[in-house]
Amino acid sequence: MTTNVAMQRIFLTGLLVSLISSISKSFLFKFCYLTGDLKVTLGIFSGRPDPEWQVLTSDPNYKEIERLLTIAQASGLIYRHKDMPPRLGYKGFLVLNTAKEKSQPELVIGPQTVELQQLLLKTIPDGVLSKELCKKISEQIDTGAVKANVPDGT
Repeated sequence: MTTNVAMQRIFLTGLLVSLISSISKSFLFKFCYLTGDLKVTLGIFSGRPDPEWQVLTSDPNYKEIERLLTIAQASGLIYRHKDMPPRLGYKGFLVLNTAKEKSQPELVIGPQTVELQQLLLKTIPDGVLSKELCKKISEQIDTGAVKANVPDGT
């Protein structure tokens, strides 16, 4: 019986080492170690610049935004800037972690990231948009109807 337990421990240890080895350092850096301020752009206007602001690491919503963003990234629910839908009105959020070198803004949009989108909207500084417009954007987010412009329609 002890030989079987010892063999199981050796097997599990080998399996664990194999799994840990398969996780690349860049993955760990990307998702675990680099935390910087977030540059957020709200895709809303046509013909004039979209509002931009920073979510600082000291913001009370920062950790939850990072958590939801990491989940969305790992689940394939984050899109590229070029996938922003060609429409009038709300088009999603572009989020850029300022600590990640050579990173591109990531598009947060669609029904699977409603909680993250609402949290990003909540961080917009006072006076950037009217409360009425923020309410309309919030309602559009809640419908989940605004989606990335990708071939499969998700």
